[in-house]
Amino acid sequence: MKGNQDIAKALEDIAKGFGSLAAAVKELPQESQDAQDSQELQKAPEFAEPKENAQSKTENLYEEPKRSTWATFAVLGVLIAISFITGIGYWWTTYFRPAVIYEPITPIAFGPQQLAEQPIHEDDQEAASDVFQQITMDPRPEFVALWEQYQNNNIVARVYIEGTGVNVLVVQDEPAGEWPVYMDSNVNLLAEDQNTVIYDHSTYIFQHVLSNYENYDFFLQHPIISLSTLYEVSRWEIFSFYIAPTTFPFNVVNQETYEDWADMIMQFSLASLYNTRIDVTQYDRVLTLTTESTNNPNLKYVLQARLYREITS
Repeated sequence: MKGNQDIAKALEDIAKGFGSLAAAVKELPQESQDAQDSQELQKAPEFAEPKENAQSKTENLYEEPKRSTWATFAVLGVLIAISFITGIGYWWTTYFRPAVIYEPITPIAFGPQQLAEQPIHEDDQEAASDVFQQITMDPRPEFVALWEQYQNNNIVARVYIEGTGVNVLVVQDEPAGEWPVYMDSNVNLLAEDQNTVIYDHSTYIFQHVLSNYENYDFFLQHPIISLSTLYEVSRWEIFSFYIAPTTFPFNVVNQETYEDWADMIMQFSLASLYNTRIDVTQYDRVLTLTTESTNNPNLKYVLQARLYREITS
């Protein structure tokens, strides 16, 4: 009997052992997962941060930098000042003082063949005493024939610049129709005025040719203007070319005194794009050809020449 009890107790102990073993096996996967998680945390980089902190730092990247109000106003002030100064400078040089724009640049001189002959009037009072002397003579036969050919007694001159296409008749009347090139009504061909002014109203011949004088080489290649009038044939040596507003006094025909005329000639020379070294005195006569600028109707091309020599009379 006692033996049976011992056997039952032994079996009970074995059953308890199996139960403990089963419980241990059941708990083994959870402990293994915890150990794996622990190992992954140990392997994670030291700089890893929680998601909330990372998100906060990302949002900070899109924050606008703080700007200084006074610095913004300072920049705007500088820009406004520059614009104002530029505008004043443009107005001054374009509409008030053209000589500043067209200040003489590199000095040049025509070749010896152009400078060999002396002008008609030397720089002395005696030689120039006949500048305003009235002359009386009959119109040249060439113009009598032109009057008959064109039935127009207002034809008073012909302008010719070799190699440029300028070879046009000039009337002394209001421009109209086929006679758009005209002489200033204040010019008196019998009085040898100080400034003989000729305008081109709409043929575009003057406009095309005069615009070419902005090219330095063209200027050098075409330095002489031939003018045939009712009473004389003459050559004129170009000393000034510029672009000026209509308010510039390029078309003043006569001044009251030689001193005033000398001042006017100085303005013509200073306005020129080129310094030709041609000596123009208060006793010289000037020929002015002018027309509208191709870029701005409020500006004029102005080509001016000094009387070079008389060919015939």
